[in-house]
Amino acid sequence: MEFSARKATLMTLDEFLSWEIEQLERHEFFRGEVFRMARASQVHNVVTLNLAVALHKRLDLSACRVLANDMKVRIDTVDAMFYPDVVVSCSRSDRTMEHALAEPRFIAEVLSPSTGSFDKSARFAAYRRIPTLAEYLLVEPHTHIVELFRRTSVGTWEVTERQDDDALQLESLGIALPAMELFVGLD
Repeated sequence: MEFSARKATLMTLDEFLSWEIEQLERHEFFRGEVFRMARASQVHNVVTLNLAVALHKRLDLSACRVLANDMKVRIDTVDAMFYPDVVVSCSRSDRTMEHALAEPRFIAEVLSPSTGSFDKSARFAAYRRIPTLAEYLLVEPHTHIVELFRRTSVGTWEVTERQDDDALQLESLGIALPAMELFVGLD
């Protein structure tokens, strides 16, 4: 994320929602500050699309909806609004939301040099405050390593690392996904 010089003053989350909907570029919001979204690389887009398609194929007849890139997630408890790369919501109330989800079950971020450390730290800390979030996936497109964070029954988070040959067991969605599917089409 880059800081957006267009809005130097602090905003509320509701002010941000009204403002951002009128912007040509996407922005994220964190603790009163507005950040312009950097443009994604081709590799980032390939991995994001591969993941979204793989999830959609497996969840097609379920009550869950797979969304990519342009759907915001609202986190009121930490005053944040993010655009995850891929998000899955199985919530009826989220289906009525036009611009932002509040009850995602699964979120994935494809790491990039400019946002990777934020995705692993502050963004994940904010996502952990969403009561419905059960799994958070981080995908490193250049090393083909994926880290799956899963909320345990006592509310802590455990991590499992996978590579190309391993299957991702997405328990929150009731599916298995070969990690290699995420990297199809990359050199």
